[in-house]
Amino acid sequence: MRRILTTGLFAIILLFFSHMNEASAKEFDRATWIWNPWELVTNETKIIDFLNEKQVTKVYLQIDEEVSQDVYKRFIEKANEANITVFALDGAPNWILKGGYKSQDNLFQWLSTYQQTHSTASFAGVHLDVEPYLAKQWTTNRKAAITSFQILLTRAKTSANQLGLPLEADIPFWYDEVTYKNGFGGGNLAEWIIRKMDGVTIMAYIDSGRQIINQTKLEMFYSLKWKTPITIAVETIDSHEGDDVTFYQEGERSMNRVLLQVKEFYQKNNYHSGEAIHHVDSWMTLGK
Repeated sequence: MRRILTTGLFAIILLFFSHMNEASAKEFDRATWIWNPWELVTNETKIIDFLNEKQVTKVYLQIDEEVSQDVYKRFIEKANEANITVFALDGAPNWILKGGYKSQDNLFQWLSTYQQTHSTASFAGVHLDVEPYLAKQWTTNRKAAITSFQILLTRAKTSANQLGLPLEADIPFWYDEVTYKNGFGGGNLAEWIIRKMDGVTIMAYIDSGRQIINQTKLEMFYSLKWKTPITIAVETIDSHEGDDVTFYQEGERSMNRVLLQVKEFYQKNNYHSGEAIHHVDSWMTLGK
């Protein structure tokens, strides 16, 4: 048994380094979330100036069907002028519940109309933040919740492909401890999502560089195995989950030092494609 385990470990290490050598170089993004698109109606210039100041290259922008498409068009035009790509952001825990797929379908219908109408100011991709573990079903029937979530992402991938757009998803760092065995096969949820998506953002919400690295090592191995770009995200809100999950107390300088530490650790992994700061509102008021 020990020989088998040693051989298996050697194979994993060999695979890791072989993929590092053959991984294609990618630009390193700095991303953030804009959850309230209504702010673009009155504060668009302020937000664009902030994104430029912080050298943001990618924005996950919440889709709200009540916001005029012209608002999205103007923002994307100005963002693109500043070399910032914009991904359509949406998702909610209840999307995995009965009838929840309708919300997903509404998103892609809205996107289809928008992309056709505003081809010169189009979205560069789709970014889902579903967080199914916040739905009651995650506690009452986790197996069904996971299956429903996998169905949702599979449907979303088909819809995104039809629009010619890459599909990304947010995941917490602990998905590598969540297992599934169903019609999709068996394994851990983190690897399944990394294998299926065009890009993944890990919500590694902790204020220690060493802990972020420890939390994301397995996911970063999967990034090499499946050649999937991975962004590592940190938190800046005043979180009720505790001081150690956010940089709200430490401030921006501390956050930037930690992000640099993580970036340098993974510098030989070309599928470490970016860092993300959650989210623009709290980041704009974050202390130094």
